[in-house]
Amino acid sequence: MNSRAKGIAFIVAAAFFFACMSTCVRLAGDVPTFQKTFFRNLIAVFVAGGMLFKARREITLPKEGRLPLFLRCFVGSLGVVTNFYAIDHMLLSDANMLNKLAPFFAVLFSGLLLREGITLPQLACILTAFGGMTSHAAVVARGMGRAAVVGCGDLKFNADETAVTINGK
Repeated sequence: MNSRAKGIAFIVAAAFFFACMSTCVRLAGDVPTFQKTFFRNLIAVFVAGGMLFKARREITLPKEGRLPLFLRCFVGSLGVVTNFYAIDHMLLSDANMLNKLAPFFAVLFSGLLLREGITLPQLACILTAFGGMTSHAAVVARGMGRAAVVGCGDLKFNADETAVTINGK
C-alpha cells in the first residue's frame, strides 16, 4: 500500500473511531461532561504511553517548550470538554458536524485575526463547508416534516394562511 492510500485509510479510520467515541459519549447518559472528558483522556494516556513504552522512547522537554505545550494541552482539553458538552446537548449529527468544521474555522480566524493570507482554494473549501452545513440544516428540517429555507432571514412563512412574505410584501 503506497503512502497516499495508507493516509486515506487512516483518515477514514479516524473518522470512524471519532464517530464511535461520540456515540459512546452520548450513550454514557447523565455522567457529567468533565467525568467523560477525564476518562477519555485517561484512555489516551494509556494508548500514547503504551506506544512510547513499546518504542522505548524517552520524553524530554526543554524549558522553553513547557509553556506552549501547557497552553496547547489546556486549549485542547477545553475543546474536548466543549465537544462532549455539545454531544450531550445537541443532535449527535449536528455536534459532529460542528466539530468537523474546526479546520475551516482555523483558516478563517487565521485570516481575520492573524492577518494571514487566505488562498482561493482555501476560500472555496470554506464556502463549500458552510454551504454543506446550511444544506444539512434544510435536510434535517425536511426530515422533521418542516419547510426550511436556510439563509433567507427576510422570508416569513405563515402556515395558518399558507402565505409567504419577503421583506413584508
